[in-house]
Amino acid sequence: SFIDPHPPLTPPQFYYDRYIAADLPMPVVGDWAPSFAGPERGLDINASVLSLDEATMRYARAAYYGMINHIDDQVGRLLNYLRDRKLLEQTFILFTSDHGEMLGDHNMFRKTFAYEASARIPFLARAPRPMELPSETVCNAPVGLQDIMPTFLELAGVPIPETVTGESLLPLMRGDESSWRSVLQGEHAGCYQYEDGVHFLVSREAKYI
Repeated sequence: SFIDPHPPLTPPQFYYDRYIAADLPMPVVGDWAPSFAGPERGLDINASVLSLDEATMRYARAAYYGMINHIDDQVGRLLNYLRDRKLLEQTFILFTSDHGEMLGDHNMFRKTFAYEASARIPFLARAPRPMELPSETVCNAPVGLQDIMPTFLELAGVPIPETVTGESLLPLMRGDESSWRSVLQGEHAGCYQYEDGVHFLVSREAKYI
């Protein structure tokens, strides 16, 4: 498990240098967001709503991109290790994260929020060839972290408890979306403050917050 990409934004220098001079996209800021803008509060490591000058924002985004690149290279090393030892085609791989990062979108940082930068995460699966599943497919069905455990239980031939709210991803990977959920519900309390809980519903086409 990698804790990065996660504050503090401190990638290895090599990866930071790769992105600091790049033409990176700047944050997406909605026309409603200025109400969240205010004095810089960067000295507070837990600040989640803040405004940064353009140069500082570029530093932050370059560091975050560098951290992602660093992790990507480490995952590549792991895959090469499995391949070199003839284990890759005996291994089911699922790569994901517990949350994203606002990274300045709508003048926000960190997680918690239901907006795409925070709530939409990478979710990549690679099945070994003997499973004969379709390759290089993209699925737009709403899936979540609760679907990981039942997926691995089915792979291991272990019954999925009735109390589990998630579903095995294997039908989706086989191309069968007929019985899959149409809407996914999510929730999170801002920095675990129950009075600031965020709830949202997401489908293939829309999100309701």
